Amino acid sequence: MDYKKEMKRLEKAREKYFPVIGALLDMTTHDGGRPLAIDDPDIMRTVLELIDIGYLDPDAFIINKRFGEIRGLYFRGGAVLTGAGRAEYERDQKRHRKVMLRRLIVAVSVVLLSAAVMAVASLLKV
Repeated sequence: MDYKKEMKRLEKAREKYFPVIGALLDMTTHDGGRPLAIDDPDIMRTVLELIDIGYLDPDAFIINKRFGEIRGLYFRGGAVLTGAGRAEYERDQKRHRKVMLRRLIVAVSVVLLSAAVMAVASLLKV
């Protein structure tokens, strides 16, 4: 087993967690009493994995099982994230902010460098 390849595979799998967590944080029940169905199999699989690793509160969901097979997943509402899930989500948000800030700095640097080159070029022509 190649350790680096396995870590990259796990890191890639972890990237799908945060969009699902963000969607669940934005999701609210219509009347506060009826659970919302989660129909997409990929999202269901990710939610169940997040419940299994302890990032999501299992009491916020209804898992409909029949003969050991999961037939449906419903979101009740309320607090979704556990303490570990909130910490991991906030860490991911900070990482995304750093990446966006770095991209912004690079873009501004390119614009300023281009303006400086154009200014020098126009001064040399005169």
